Amino acid sequence: MFGPLWLAAELRTALGAIVRRPATSALLVFTIGLGIGATTSIFTVVDAVLLRPLPFHEPDRLANIWTMEQNGFAHPGVVREVADRWSGDSSLFAQVESFVDRSLLYRGTDEPSEVRATFVSRGLFSLLGVRAAMGRTILDDDMVAAAPNVTVVSDEFWRTRLGASRDALGRTIVLDGQQYLVIGVMPSWFRYPLGRVSMWLPMKPGALTANEQRQVNLVGRIRDGLTPAAAQERVRQLSAQLDETSPRPNGWGVGLFFLGHNTVNPDVKTGLWVLSGAVLCLLLIACANAANVLLVRTTARQRELSIRSALGATRATLVRQLLVESAALALLGGAVGVLTAYWGVDLLLMIVPAELSFLSYSSIGVDGRVLAFATAASLATGLLFGVGPALRASRARGTFLVQERSGTGSRGANRMRGALIVAEVALSLTLLVGASLFARSFARLNSVDPGFDVNRIVSVQMSISATRYPTPEQRSTVIDAYRDRLRMIPGVAAVAVSTGLPPRAGVTFADGVEAEGGSAPLNAETITIPFAEADTAYFATLGIGLVRGRAFTVEDRRASDSRVIIDPDLARALWPTEDPIGRRLRLDPEGKWHTVVGVAEDVKLMGPDDAAGTFGIYYALPTLGRATRFVEFVIRASGDPALLVQPIKRAIWASDPQQPIQEVATARERMADVLAKPRFLLTLMSVFAGVALGLAVIGIYGVLSSAVAQRTREIGIRMALGAQTRDVVQAVLGHGVTLVALGVALGVSLTVAGGRLVRSLLFGVEPLDPTAYAIAAATLVVAALVACYVPARRATRVDPMVAVRAD
Repeated sequence: MFGPLWLAAELRTALGAIVRRPATSALLVFTIGLGIGATTSIFTVVDAVLLRPLPFHEPDRLANIWTMEQNGFAHPGVVREVADRWSGDSSLFAQVESFVDRSLLYRGTDEPSEVRATFVSRGLFSLLGVRAAMGRTILDDDMVAAAPNVTVVSDEFWRTRLGASRDALGRTIVLDGQQYLVIGVMPSWFRYPLGRVSMWLPMKPGALTANEQRQVNLVGRIRDGLTPAAAQERVRQLSAQLDETSPRPNGWGVGLFFLGHNTVNPDVKTGLWVLSGAVLCLLLIACANAANVLLVRTTARQRELSIRSALGATRATLVRQLLVESAALALLGGAVGVLTAYWGVDLLLMIVPAELSFLSYSSIGVDGRVLAFATAASLATGLLFGVGPALRASRARGTFLVQERSGTGSRGANRMRGALIVAEVALSLTLLVGASLFARSFARLNSVDPGFDVNRIVSVQMSISATRYPTPEQRSTVIDAYRDRLRMIPGVAAVAVSTGLPPRAGVTFADGVEAEGGSAPLNAETITIPFAEADTAYFATLGIGLVRGRAFTVEDRRASDSRVIIDPDLARALWPTEDPIGRRLRLDPEGKWHTVVGVAEDVKLMGPDDAAGTFGIYYALPTLGRATRFVEFVIRASGDPALLVQPIKRAIWASDPQQPIQEVATARERMADVLAKPRFLLTLMSVFAGVALGLAVIGIYGVLSSAVAQRTREIGIRMALGAQTRDVVQAVLGHGVTLVALGVALGVSLTVAGGRLVRSLLFGVEPLDPTAYAIAAATLVVAALVACYVPARRATRVDPMVAVRAD
């Protein structure tokens, strides 16, 4: 009975009904397509970051091995003793592989650039269970010291740097002055380690520097039969053994971090789930609108359904046929939604914060898994919006003919349509409140004083090559040469050298900040303190004033002891009633002392929300280039800083044509990057709220227009008996306002209940902010009144004589 022939017959009938009513069908397909498209677009991001299994072989058994500090913080990489000890430990791992990240100079175009490369041990690709999309990965023969230099490149590098040509295999590229043969291209989805790795090279003898040999990254597959809990216990045992055989001052601390379990911070996860809830609300609103349209449609088909019932069609037959028709409409809407999602994902990738794309081992895009979700969502949507109208329409009997003639319609259908409008208004208000909260939060963030002049500053980030400039003296000389070149550019007012320029400063972990001759330790637990390193011109160039003391001098930068400048919050916390100048502090009980030479004005070193803490500390930048090699030039422009971007690049390359530049950006651009995540949430929530408001307005208009059409005879009689235009308008508006008021009340209840979910995503605004609720409610009420007014005015144009004769 329910075989392929039956389904084909039902589909033919359903498609015939859809074609016979093209306008209504198109409206339904568009409405559902809008909801499915938005839902599918968000699902692609949520799936890639939170839901999708890792694209590796047996991913649940893969774990990174990290160093654990005594303060509880963990960081990638372990010392060589741990790597050597655990690489051959069969009691814990079935296989362990190592890798080391490094930036390499690539000169494939006129401009030198840095690429992120990963040196890997021989079995990393087999451990992950991945193969090259083109060519091959690294083999044992490539690990021999005398073997030619080879590299496997990423899909992105192949497309952007090698022209996406199959001839790229066998091509020679130059990295850090050495030739490498391209032997393979990885699949587009492959990301390991996380981030934009451009290429993977063999970790053969002599490939690593002395520092890299001392500490490497480890990833392993735990052996069969060992649970994660048992593996963690075995790690603790091995750490204790290492502490006995090779004791270290602070002890050994090593931990397992299973892949996929440590990549998403709580705020990112919360934001994605909030967006998922918002898009689900939008889909439900689309379903409610579709159900309302179907109720009108089935009312128009009452004669047809009554005749079919009189000819012997059972209620189950009618329900089945109407549900198949709803499913067909939903699938058509789903097809429109998938096409919309392809376009929507491209737009999403333009505004999605880099934090999200970096946190995913899988690429974000529409694939078979997303298409399966869209199909399932379409069918579920068809059932959701079709079951109510189908059940009501299936009651068709001869009485429907009487109702149709009288023009009264079904009271039950009218009540259902009213309930759907209440639900639409409630869900729309929830989205509008969310958009209003995010808008107010973003406005507060955007209005925070960063503490420095963002209108005249441009920064340059680069790494000085340790290969070409191996000694600190050489690196210091080349940094001075760059600075002198930059000062000569027309329009440059001042130049400073730094690391940790706001709003992307560094962060140090302090285990109880102690002030000499001041208060007790600031905190017995570990706290984070943003920091930057600054030269003598740093504060004047950025326009940062000094509350007390002085800026750094050349003597501070050359001194063997540490000189620091702190912010007012840290000064008040450590010396609430005393002058901090000349006093000393240290960031942990065993750490070295730092002498305070100045107190600078408050600067948002890590962004306007002070995410890493309200304290700030500045260290004197050493005069000699350090081993890290990373440096930032801070340039103050006399005019528009954006006009200096190209002259800055030309000046650097005039001094050294081989020097790659990581970034040249104005302070405004850097601040915009910091606000990328709240802007992303605000943009999507505003779009969802706008679409929801539009659907709600259409739904209210449709219900009231249908009500006016059904009550044409009643309105005509009332007007013939002397009812004024004002009375008719008030009656229709009263019906609409009642539905809206009920929806607003329900929406407020839903929003208050779910407000705590967005608390961590807001800045300077509470989830129950009355202004946000007032703005959302006022917007919804004004739009609803406009939607109500049009049918109300139409009702006043009813001709009493025509209405009575029509009966």
